[in-house]
This record gives sequence, C-alpha cells and structure tokens, in this order.
Amino acid sequence: MPARWTIPDTACRTARGRPTDMAPGVAEAGEKPPAAVIWLCRIPVLGWFLRDALLGPPDAKYYFIANGVMGWIFAAACFGFAGLVIPALALTPAMLVTIVVMTRA
Repeated sequence: MPARWTIPDTACRTARGRPTDMAPGVAEAGEKPPAAVIWLCRIPVLGWFLRDALLGPPDAKYYFIANGVMGWIFAAACFGFAGLVIPALALTPAMLVTIVVMTRA
C-alpha cells in the first residue's frame, strides 16, 4: 500500500472555506502528492470524490470507480453513441503513455 499523502489545506476546503479534516495518520507521512492530484482535488465535486477515494475509508475507492462508470453510462444514455465514444477517445493518449511507460526498459 503506498504511503498516504498530505494534501494542502488550500487544495480541498469545505463549502464555508475551512479546511476539511485530514484522515488519521496522513500528517505523519509528510509526502507531497503529485501536482495533478492537487489540481484535480481543487475541482469542486470531483475533488471531493477523489479526496474521499484517496484518504477515506477503504471501500471509498470502489464507490469512486462505480460513480465513474455510472457517469459514463449516464452520458451514453443522454447523448447516445457520442457519450459512449468521446470519453474513450479522450483516454486513448493516457493509455498510449501508460503502454510506453510500462514497456520502457
């Protein structure tokens, strides 16, 4: 299991602007998360889900994945074939980079 990160208080805040409570044991790790995680955590709804998946209870990761799949199904239901294909095409460069990184020697 990777070390838990400490996300800066300015990255994720509650609706009133106060920092949210950190999960127990996070502050001791002292590792800084990647910049992409900090920026994604600043997006209002996605950031809340991502923060819960990273720092929340163990089953929160599965809920995060289920929400993503349900969002994709909802997009396909609302927008038809374009809602199904456009997210897959958007993830193509990410998969290409993943394959290149995995096969690099």
